[in-house]
Amino acid sequence: TSIGMANLLPGKNKQLDDGKIKIDDISADGLSNREKILKLYAEESMAISFSQLEGLNQQQAREVFKSRVVYLYHDVIDAIGHKKSSERNVLANIPGAIEELKKLVKYLHSSLNVARVLITADHGFIYSDRAIQEKDFEPDFPGDININSQTNRFGLLNGYQKPDSGYCFPFSKTNKIKNSQFIIIPPSINRYHRQGATIQYVHGGGCLQEVVVPIIESKRR
Repeated sequence: TSIGMANLLPGKNKQLDDGKIKIDDISADGLSNREKILKLYAEESMAISFSQLEGLNQQQAREVFKSRVVYLYHDVIDAIGHKKSSERNVLANIPGAIEELKKLVKYLHSSLNVARVLITADHGFIYSDRAIQEKDFEPDFPGDININSQTNRFGLLNGYQKPDSGYCFPFSKTNKIKNSQFIIIPPSINRYHRQGATIQYVHGGGCLQEVVVPIIESKRR
């Protein structure tokens, strides 16, 4: 998620160091930092969450969207999927999330005078409805894996290492962030063991469902 979010932000110098991403020497974590990054490229910019927007009346919301650029983060699916107690509810909540976005676009155009809206995502995901069995897991990560930058769908290595199964390739070939490390991912939809991580809802690997995301543009006539 952090890597995907950082790639959606502007920036001349994007770097990953020990699991932390900086853009032009500003941390890419959190709304306030993302807003600082945006303001480097468009002074009249804001970054807010969908829940923050819901708490504003129409006049307050209009003030927000007088900005030249607004990044509005709607993280309903991730919020559900990244909790073991609720990951099984991901698919049931997708129609509601889409309906929220549809109503949001209509509200932005008709009530807040926003002329152009772009909708995209920082990543896709895989969801397995069936129980995950031991045969669906890969062997443990190699010994030189960066423990601060691993999920159950990928890990970062300090150098190239050919895995028994899966793939290893340069991190910098996959995105705009500078880093000399290598990514290791499992084959197909297999997972790596990682304590505390969800196992039905996952992302970060190389399947089409994880790496292909929508880009929808809506313009007010």
